[in-house]
Amino acid sequence: MTTSSLGASPYLRLFRNRSFAALWLGQLVSFIGDYFNWLAIPILINRLTGSATMVGLSMIATALPALLLGPLAGVLSTAGTANGP
Repeated sequence: MTTSSLGASPYLRLFRNRSFAALWLGQLVSFIGDYFNWLAIPILINRLTGSATMVGLSMIATALPALLLGPLAGVLSTAGTANGP
């Protein structure tokens, strides 16, 4: 049986739910905003300072919290679960 014989795809039927559609649209707008921020900050730093070193340091400063706290957050999130250590 094909999708066309069943009607709308199960994934497309999710968008009939207003709450899901609003959540999905909000996440899309947030992702686009995050992308433009990720793109604009290094350009701004380069234009203000003219230094590739400062651009690199800003990228390191952006990634450092996730690199340092990510593994710790993973350990803490599984510490109290039945599947955890």
